[in-house]
Amino acid sequence: MFNSQWNQRPHRQSNLRFRGVCPVVLVLFLIAGSVRVTAQSPFRLGQWLDYDSSVSGDVTKPGGAVVSFPCDPLMTARQEHQIMQVLQRECQPDWNPGTTIKELAESLSQHLPVSIDQRSLEEIGLDIDVEIDSVRLFDVGALDPHAATSEKQKWWQQTGTIHANQKPRGVMLVTAVMERLHSVDLTLQICDGRLTILTLEYAESRPVTRVYDVTPISTDDQSLAELIIRMIDPAGWEKLGGESTIQPIAVRGRRWLLVSTMTTTHWKVQRLLDRINR
Repeated sequence: MFNSQWNQRPHRQSNLRFRGVCPVVLVLFLIAGSVRVTAQSPFRLGQWLDYDSSVSGDVTKPGGAVVSFPCDPLMTARQEHQIMQVLQRECQPDWNPGTTIKELAESLSQHLPVSIDQRSLEEIGLDIDVEIDSVRLFDVGALDPHAATSEKQKWWQQTGTIHANQKPRGVMLVTAVMERLHSVDLTLQICDGRLTILTLEYAESRPVTRVYDVTPISTDDQSLAELIIRMIDPAGWEKLGGESTIQPIAVRGRRWLLVSTMTTTHWKVQRLLDRINR
């Protein structure tokens, strides 16, 4: 009897809570939960996106490098910088002449995020297993059969600081990659947080946007824009029938160039502006 009454009471009480108290508690719980999610969302979003170095307040200063930032919602300036650090490393590439596009991408993927735009390759009849040729990079001294094997270490084999009168130790990784891709009319594009291998035509039709702080360089931004169009890949700009665009803008006392073009053209624009500002 005791057990049956004990088992019945909680049942009636639970029905009472369900009909009366539980809905109120449930509503309060949902309200509290929604507030909690709202408060935490910005923090989680910031962690996922990482903090963009463009919020640091860096601006171009006279005599220095021109400050520029990518306008990519899926890539931060820090991510782009990390990709460029890898591409600018000096290397002695050991790819064989018969290296395929797929093998090249797999080799690069060991150091940075890489993708192949297969649709663009298919449109020109290329497969990822196509072999890519290149100019062979070799030591000219190795052609001399009488060269001593115990000779002094070559300049490109040395480590340490390079002085003004020394030659560079090797070629940049991006140089080695580009000379192989050019043999099959392919190029590189940095977007969406990764390095993409695609055709030149696709890269031209899908430009990436970047802003350059040109405040110290010139007071005539339009003339600067026209100089860039004339000197760097002139056939690719919209003004001359291409897809790339360039637009001067002024924001809070600073002058910027808003440029949409291929990644490789952006590299040239950056170098030109850096030299003009020095």
